[in-house]
Amino acid sequence: KPLEDGSYAAGFFNLTERVGMSPELFFAHFGLSGQLRIRDLWAKHDLEGRRDRLAVPVEPHGAKLFRVSP
Repeated sequence: KPLEDGSYAAGFFNLTERVGMSPELFFAHFGLSGQLRIRDLWAKHDLEGRRDRLAVPVEPHGAKLFRVSP
């Protein structure tokens, strides 16, 4: 989802009983190019390095929310 500051929100949800890896999200599919900064909003830290895609483990019935910015 586009945010007012020009960054984007990306959420991952696991509706199953098993720990699972989220589908790989390629930012280019959403018109974002280059290596992007990813911040885990709930853990309050940046993921190491800059990326062009994201896939994360999500606990059963859990969710994760990230801010993606250039």
